[in-house]
Amino acid sequence: MPRAYAMLATLPRGPVAEFPYFYRRPDFPRHAYYMLNSTAHWQPLVNGYSDHIPRDFREQVVPLSSFPSRESFLLLGKIGARYVVFHLDLYDRRSRERLLERLQSYGRYLRPLMQEEDVWLYEIVDWPN
Repeated sequence: MPRAYAMLATLPRGPVAEFPYFYRRPDFPRHAYYMLNSTAHWQPLVNGYSDHIPRDFREQVVPLSSFPSRESFLLLGKIGARYVVFHLDLYDRRSRERLLERLQSYGRYLRPLMQEEDVWLYEIVDWPN
């Protein structure tokens, strides 16, 4: 279990979004991995998976998959997300490179809490206008 989850268990309560945010229909069940791991910290989880896929999930899944971006910050802000976890080992090479570029662009809005190997934990500290 990544140490980021142990840290999350000690932090003030707040919704967590985990990435990559799988957006292709055949990959939706991969969100269950995050649900299982959430039992290590019991923070509210933005990701989820069940046999029923709500309309709002379908509408938000593609924009959230590109976090951090202006649109994805807006969506996470509406639900009050506080923390984000990136699993770098679950990104392909190209997607990981784009993620690292976006993290630099949006770095002022994210405070790194733990960057251990391929699991990075951030707190959202501000929101783009």
